[in-house]
Amino acid sequence: MKVELPMWDHVVAHQRRIRELLLLEEPQELVERLAGYSVELISRKEAQPLVMRYEWLGNLGRARYFIGLLSPLRQLHGVVCFGYGPAGKIRELIGSPALCLERGACVHYAPRNSASFLITHGCRLVYRLTGVERFFAYADPMAGEYGGVYQAAGWIYLGQGLDGAGGRKRRFFVLPPGGDPDNAADWRTTRDLRRNGRRLTFAQARQLGWRIAMRDGKHVYAINVGRDRRVWRKTITGLPYPAPRPKLKLRYVDAS
Repeated sequence: MKVELPMWDHVVAHQRRIRELLLLEEPQELVERLAGYSVELISRKEAQPLVMRYEWLGNLGRARYFIGLLSPLRQLHGVVCFGYGPAGKIRELIGSPALCLERGACVHYAPRNSASFLITHGCRLVYRLTGVERFFAYADPMAGEYGGVYQAAGWIYLGQGLDGAGGRKRRFFVLPPGGDPDNAADWRTTRDLRRNGRRLTFAQARQLGWRIAMRDGKHVYAINVGRDRRVWRKTITGLPYPAPRPKLKLRYVDAS
């Protein structure tokens, strides 16, 4: 294995960088309190601009339910988006049915604790709408995330990787030919080597100009907001929360 270079030893969370930048470029008085705010169902169209501006992934993905944080003046100050989420062993761990909190963001002038407030009340609202009481979410080290907002909302930490058992603390990612290696958003999962008729091994992909990297797996969190939440919690083995020192250690490797 050949290591070319390490990148970004310490990374600030993407949304924090966006918030601090916009506070300088578009100064606006911060709202002091959440008094008078409401959490309501909104449309995909209403959610899209805020998510595209602030969220790491910059899109709505396949989310189906969109919940907004509305100010007393009915301005949209935050969005959380729920969908089925990725397949995997997560539902074996927390039970089924379960929905994934796929996207979420608040404006840079939103009140303190807006994100955890929105997540907590958003999950409860989706539960009332759908009857689904279990939720899971990911915090991506590539975005400088460790899941502080889920910790603040009292979610259980399951570990890194989809199985939550430490088996996938690190995983391979690929960069298509022409992609920017310094732009973490350009890196894709290895599934891209098996799309659009491709069936590439690492060695074949590298010969075609792809780059192969290994990075930390996503942190996984879960919560139950239903009536059996106390019983459910006793069945889940939670792990200590990760420390608030997000790091990104991306290594290019020779996969031939």
